[in-house]
Amino acid sequence: MQKANVLQIFEHEFCDFREVGVDIFRSRIARLSEISERLKNEFGSEVFVLEFRGAGKFAGIRARQFVGVVQIDDGLILEFLPKIYAPKESNSRNEKIKSSLENLFFMLEYSGRLATISKISTNYNLQKSSIFETLIFIFSSNLLAEIRKSANFEYQNFDKNRNYLRGKLLIGENIRQNSLNPAKFFTQKDEFTIDNSLNRVFKLVAKKLLAISRNRENRRILAQILVELADVSNENISANELGKIKFNRLNSRFEFSFLMAKMFISKKSLDGVGVNLNFVILWEMNRLFEDFIATAIRKKCREEKEIILQAGGRKLANINLRPDILVKNAGKNLKIIDTKYKIPFENDNLKMSIADIYQMFAYAKKFNVGEVVLLYPESSAGGSKETDFDMDENSKLLIRFVNLNRNIPREISKIEEELARLL
Repeated sequence: MQKANVLQIFEHEFCDFREVGVDIFRSRIARLSEISERLKNEFGSEVFVLEFRGAGKFAGIRARQFVGVVQIDDGLILEFLPKIYAPKESNSRNEKIKSSLENLFFMLEYSGRLATISKISTNYNLQKSSIFETLIFIFSSNLLAEIRKSANFEYQNFDKNRNYLRGKLLIGENIRQNSLNPAKFFTQKDEFTIDNSLNRVFKLVAKKLLAISRNRENRRILAQILVELADVSNENISANELGKIKFNRLNSRFEFSFLMAKMFISKKSLDGVGVNLNFVILWEMNRLFEDFIATAIRKKCREEKEIILQAGGRKLANINLRPDILVKNAGKNLKIIDTKYKIPFENDNLKMSIADIYQMFAYAKKFNVGEVVLLYPESSAGGSKETDFDMDENSKLLIRFVNLNRNIPREISKIEEELARLL
């Protein structure tokens, strides 16, 4: 299996195939089209699209509003990066990538999308600049640390033809196997062993990641995992067997590694049909933005206020109304905050969606609140002007912004304070 080329594209950025190398795309146009359509069906909107020049000639691909990793095949991985970085500190594309990744992984951890990163990622130089390699590092570092504390041993049923009678004699199978060899015994026996389903998952993933990773540190850690799991069989684990893996107080410390391992494997790789991982790890930026904002507001919310996410219980005609964030005070609805991961300005002029305005008006009426807030990310290109509108004599629409074009881990306290003012 060859090492994978990692092609990195920012949100909404166009990647011209002539600029990254014709050979990377030439043999993969049909595959790219197939995966683009499959992802659209799976996620409900486009992850990336193919673009063509005159006469139907393939030009390249354009990213949409998802971030994460899509493996095309063993030789190509697409990474989609968020446009959240510190422009004053980022002069080169590599610096922008590094800053974007630092912000992305912090937001994922902060909002609860990817736990325990902070224990590990501080040891990883994000200058390596890859979502894929960073995820490998988080998985492999965590797993190796737990294995070295003590590997996971479990009781497993083993059916074997043995030279001695040990365990439960399987009479029917013994007759079939040993009718001409009465000195052998076909038995079933429980053994406390390292060769169990959970460890076979870890070994499978470690082997395949080792085959495609380009990062020296990651390859070193993955190789060490395989040494530790040398006594684990190399058999593929079935998707059905994967679903039967359970956790208890004895093996719970491996659950995080298992959840990450599942991100890297598919039914195809599990069942041994081909050798590709074919993994997809994506986060929709609208949802991540919403979760991040809600977490920050909750952290600074005063005790008397209650924060409710996706509050229900109200309808307009047959449509369920679910605002992103409902703020309550002493049981009374106080304010609604709806996050929109888009820029509502065009040439420095406010160009809000009519649908968004109608939506906020419906929220104000149905939830009986005096203020509704549309919260957008601040644009580094300018035009992010706070604006207030009277919707009627009883309700007001506030247009507000949060600046994510900065070092979010260092400035998270400042961001929390800024968002707290919305309450």
